[in-house]
Amino acid sequence: MREKVLVAMSGGVDSTVAALLLKEKGYEVLGATLITNGNTLNNSQWLIETNNRICNYLKIPLEIFDVRELFRKTVIDEFVRNYLLGMTPNPCISCNRLIKFEFLLSKAKELGATKIATGHYAQNIYDTQRKIWLLKKGVDIQKDQSYFLYTLNQNLLPHILFPLGDLTKAEVKKVAQKAGLSELVRPESQDICFILGGDYIKFIKEYVSYSPQPGPIRNRNDEVIGQHKGIIYYTIGQRKRIGVANKTPLYVTKIDYSNNTIYVGEAHEVYNKSFLVSNLSFVYLNKLESPLWVSTKIRYTHIPARAQIIPQNDEVMVVFDEPQWAITPGQAAVFYDQDIVIGGGIIKKLFS
Repeated sequence: MREKVLVAMSGGVDSTVAALLLKEKGYEVLGATLITNGNTLNNSQWLIETNNRICNYLKIPLEIFDVRELFRKTVIDEFVRNYLLGMTPNPCISCNRLIKFEFLLSKAKELGATKIATGHYAQNIYDTQRKIWLLKKGVDIQKDQSYFLYTLNQNLLPHILFPLGDLTKAEVKKVAQKAGLSELVRPESQDICFILGGDYIKFIKEYVSYSPQPGPIRNRNDEVIGQHKGIIYYTIGQRKRIGVANKTPLYVTKIDYSNNTIYVGEAHEVYNKSFLVSNLSFVYLNKLESPLWVSTKIRYTHIPARAQIIPQNDEVMVVFDEPQWAITPGQAAVFYDQDIVIGGGIIKKLFS
């Protein structure tokens, strides 16, 4: 009897090729469409039709799961709440953990599937010596998505497959083209999936009937040098649309939600070395017991830098060897041992 796997299908080339490769390896493959956006983008029917065409072509069944309410409560509400608190959240991380893995795995078990799979560029490897599952970077460093997956742990990893982990994006496209799938899949998008055109300010204002409140812009000497439009319009490291004239460029260095204040400074003031991380999740550790040297990414596009992570009760202090640009509360800090993900958490606050 073939092992059954449920594959999360996005309509794109990555998840489509993942399903194809698993079928070719002898798995009994089921496709899964997760309806998350509802009428936000009015694309639910389009997604179903796209995945239907793909699954019919691959000769696999398609399961449809309406997770709009769960997605709203666990992803959208959290995203909006954190933005209103002056942070810059990454909703993909919450979606991966709660929707694409935990929810999908529960549905897979109901369908008699032993595993789930996605089109992420990451690797999931069992260490026979230590008897633990390791989450590793994908072979294609330019497409590696392990940063978004640090919340996966020993309960989830044994049930997850990443068929694209040892492939490059170019190789995946070649597989799709050779299999005649290129014309069936949708183009890739870099936008947040539930926000049309990436206009998150408009989305948030409409979602919670929010009216941004103007407030002071201050410099490092705490002098008021201008007025901002509302903290929702700003993020750490931002240069454009600050609205303060200065002989040298000014950047947002701090957002003080409690006092509705934006702080700005010159480029060198945007660099920082130390910060606190909360909401921790470790892949194979129960918790961090003692200081540890790691490579740390503070955003998806950040080149990992050497840092020491120091336990602080249920949080972690991160201290870089060298100051890093625009460490931003709300973003994830992810810790690596070379290409192995140790864990990570959400950046809570910076230390000067």
